[in-house]
Amino acid sequence: MVLFGTPFFHLSREICKKKLRDVLHGSSFQIVCMPNAEHIMLSRRDPMFLHLLQQADINLPDGMGVVWASRFLFGSQG
Repeated sequence: MVLFGTPFFHLSREICKKKLRDVLHGSSFQIVCMPNAEHIMLSRRDPMFLHLLQQADINLPDGMGVVWASRFLFGSQG
C-alpha cells in the first residue's frame, strides 16, 4: 500500500514479525521506518524526506491516524 507516496508494509502480522526477525538477525543493514501522520504530511513538503521513506526496506505505520487514512482511502485492504 502506498499512502501519499510512502510505501507501507501491509501484510499479515505473522509475516511482519518474520520480516522484522530477519532484519534483526540478518547480516545486512536494513532501514526500518515507522512514519506517523506528521511524517506523512512532512514528506509531502520535503522531497528529501519522502525519498528517505521510499528507500526504506520496511515502513510500518506508527499511529492510528495512518491506519485510519489507509482504511479511508483503500478500504479494508489498507
